[in-house]
Amino acid sequence: MDILSKTMKLIILDKDGTLTTPKSGKNFVQKPEDQILLPGVLDAVRWHTLQGHMLIIASNQGGVSAGYKTIAEVILEMKYCLHLLRGIQSAYFCPDFEGNQCWHVERQSSSQVEVLRFRGRMRKPGDGMIQQALLDHPCVSEILFIGDRPEDEQAAQAAGVDFQDAESWRQPRE
Repeated sequence: MDILSKTMKLIILDKDGTLTTPKSGKNFVQKPEDQILLPGVLDAVRWHTLQGHMLIIASNQGGVSAGYKTIAEVILEMKYCLHLLRGIQSAYFCPDFEGNQCWHVERQSSSQVEVLRFRGRMRKPGDGMIQQALLDHPCVSEILFIGDRPEDEQAAQAAGVDFQDAESWRQPRE
């Protein structure tokens, strides 16, 4: 089997409350450096990386629509999270409450995603970010969505993928 035909497992992670929490103690991250990893996250990401799994983030960022943040600030926040967790390849985020927008962030770049196909479904509990990730990573054979909120589980269900609660995911592996 050549490497191009090889399939892999994709782990899609919510960010806020699953991977990170605000260092400031506020409800939401105030600036990129205002995020700390939750206990168990580093070990869980490392374990998946050693298994050869691809990890990405899918995050609602309604603070943009609410006027608390700009898209540029969220991009910096996502890049900082990717810096903290080198095993995660990239992040998708939806900045609007209607689910019509999506951005894709990598360590060195970011771009707005053309969402005509999934318009109105990008914000969780919609499945748009999951579907976009599958389009961007066609060699994926298995998907697991990990999150801490009901809308994370609902997004996984809408996309027809497995779901695991963040708290159980962060527990030590044997």
